Amino acid sequence: MYASQYFVQISELLRRLPRVILLMLKTNDCLRSVNHSL
Repeated sequence: MYASQYFVQISELLRRLPRVILLMLKTNDCLRSVNHSL
């Protein structure tokens, strides 16, 4: 699987991102999920 090959790099990138950006990404993910469910 693609993501598992780059787990360390992805984790490092997410660790470096400001928390506000992580919150925005998570909120966007949640909104997409709700939209898909409707």
